[in-house]
Amino acid sequence: MALFPFCVDLRGKKGLIVGGGALALRKIETLTPFKPSLRVVGPEILPEILELAEKGEIDVEKRPFAPEDLDDLTFLVIATNDSRLNRQIAEAARSKVALINVVDSAEESTFCFPALVAREKLTIAVSTSGASPTAAADLRDQIESALPENIDLILEQLAQTREEVKRVVADPEKRKAVFAALYRESVSRARPLTRNETDALLKRLGVSQIEETRREEFADAPTRQGGVAIVGAGSGDASLITRAGYDAIRNADAILYDELLDKSLLDAAPVLAEKIPVGKRATGYYESQESINALMIKLAREGKRVVRLKGGDPFLFGRGGEEIRAALDADVPFEVVPGVTSALYVPMVAGVPVTYRGLSRSVHIIAASRANHEFNAEIRRCAELKGTIVLLMGLKRLENIARELVGAGMSSDTPVAVAQGGCVGATVVARGTLSDIVKKTREAQIQPPAVVVVGEVARLDLRGESRLRDDDYGARDRYDVASDSLSLNADSENKTV
Repeated sequence: MALFPFCVDLRGKKGLIVGGGALALRKIETLTPFKPSLRVVGPEILPEILELAEKGEIDVEKRPFAPEDLDDLTFLVIATNDSRLNRQIAEAARSKVALINVVDSAEESTFCFPALVAREKLTIAVSTSGASPTAAADLRDQIESALPENIDLILEQLAQTREEVKRVVADPEKRKAVFAALYRESVSRARPLTRNETDALLKRLGVSQIEETRREEFADAPTRQGGVAIVGAGSGDASLITRAGYDAIRNADAILYDELLDKSLLDAAPVLAEKIPVGKRATGYYESQESINALMIKLAREGKRVVRLKGGDPFLFGRGGEEIRAALDADVPFEVVPGVTSALYVPMVAGVPVTYRGLSRSVHIIAASRANHEFNAEIRRCAELKGTIVLLMGLKRLENIARELVGAGMSSDTPVAVAQGGCVGATVVARGTLSDIVKKTREAQIQPPAVVVVGEVARLDLRGESRLRDDDYGARDRYDVASDSLSLNADSENKTV
């Protein structure tokens, strides 16, 4: 069963460590930062332990353990190399000491040493109840690497303002929200807040201005300059966002977000961040691109960190370039964080690799409509391409796409896969050829957004079977996975691609 991690003030509390070797030294090094009154007894004592005694950090008695050593203790650590002796001391101590740790014996211990992250005001303990100290240490290291920058300074400042906030905010729930906002705002800036920043934040929270007594180093910091981060959110799955993109959301003052993305990403934003929907779906616009650009620049000029959160990748038919141009024209700092595009992700979830050795050595991503929502007639030029064609925004134009490609010389037997996805991943897939894909897509009741894949790779289904399916395509073609080649029969000139 998991152990409950009590956080105890050990300052001045009496503790005994039995043993003077390497095991004891590790426990001493863990305990001494917490300032207990620590005594060590053992017939042999390491020089490192004696050095700590010389510094006055611990008391050391070079002798064997005696029963009277158990009197008046808060905790006991038994750390000798003699398991039998350890057991005997533990049994003698049970009636006198509540907190007993026997090194490497969870069964005989009443408490265990966790893997610790220990700072001035922060302690994080990781315990596996003795099952795996290595796992606890590894997890501790991962947690420590993820700690906010300047966390010690931030906590010091929060401690100074805590009582003042408690005096002016009576409602417990509102007080909790104020503390949370102060912390998250500090973390997003990676430093303690200045006086003006704290006052401004409290005002936004509806709290009267309070007098603060901060240390001088907290008092003044340069006014923050706003900026824009153009962030690709990935293709509808929050786990696809990059670390850089996630960090940008966590540090945002305002987020202008598209429709086709996983809205749970917004939960990572600071409590007071503005979250403004500006996306579009199909032909229903919430905001024009010009309005989005103007709002983005306005917020950045107010000193806010603006995240333009876009589905997929900002530069693949995402108009990210136009937003960057707006930032450049306005002399507003910006950065770009790429994202996973639906042109690759949705076919992958459907089991269709857009390239495959022996079948396709190139991939061509094309928008099925122009900026004015008219059909992109240039698609007919794709009939000459030998690789994979991926069409976005093409579901409603699928009949035109098939007709144009066949009319331009592409075989009507060319395989096609249509995968529904974008905001929910690929949930429905229809496979066929240019001659029947419209019918099969209607039968499968595929809805937008969807990705259309044209080419030999559309025959593959890597979700469960890496081979061509005779029931859909007949016995004309055979795909040999072992040799990565597609063999065509006599009617197809007996070629191997």
